[in-house]
Amino acid sequence: MNAFVHCFVGVRRITSLYDLEVAICKNEAVDNFEALGLGPLLQHPLVMHYFSLRSDVTQVFKITSEEIIQLLSEFLDASRSDKIIKVEQFLDFIAKQRLVKCKEWLGIRIQNLGYVISCFTYMLVEMYCSLVALERWSERVLCWRFFML
Repeated sequence: MNAFVHCFVGVRRITSLYDLEVAICKNEAVDNFEALGLGPLLQHPLVMHYFSLRSDVTQVFKITSEEIIQLLSEFLDASRSDKIIKVEQFLDFIAKQRLVKCKEWLGIRIQNLGYVISCFTYMLVEMYCSLVALERWSERVLCWRFFML
């Protein structure tokens, strides 16, 4: 279990406790974590360490990495500033969007948000460039077809 948790959080820049729980259950072929007989997931020492959970958290908040990335896109669209974006600001945004009282209940782990944002921005630029190239190619094909008639 410990090795799985270490590896899981080590290879993901953005993840959630919910993602971890789902992955463990899938890996162990069980329906829920309690079926493993290892005690509550929320009280596992590595989970508490990696996800900085508050002691009053009683259940795993259901949010996936995909949803977090979608919220990151919305957050970046809303912020539109040149200031450095801090993880705490983003977590506050998620808590507000998901109507959660405090960000420590989310069970979200984000490593190197600046790197994630730069990759995200690079991806958006590449998508835009691809769309522009596709549009130009489509125009050429239409012109070619028109002149071939």
